[in-house]
Amino acid sequence: MEYPRRSSQKWLDLITDCRTSGMTITAWCKAHAIPKGSYESAVKRLVNQGLLARPPKEGRLLPDGSSAFRIRRPARIPGKTLAVQR
Repeated sequence: MEYPRRSSQKWLDLITDCRTSGMTITAWCKAHAIPKGSYESAVKRLVNQGLLARPPKEGRLLPDGSSAFRIRRPARIPGKTLAVQR
């Protein structure tokens, strides 16, 4: 399937819409019939050109401003304790 070429301004508008929609990138792309890979390539290209802010590393924020991701704890090894260096 062939997809239309979009200008940088059109991609900026689409990315802004996605980021403010409250949807995941996957769900938003599916709802707008945009391949997720094309979306991600456009984000990367626009960030590299300095036209777009880098997306937050911790992922999307919930409406209350908290992160939707959990902090991973180190795996416990039976019989071992983790030493804390000071």
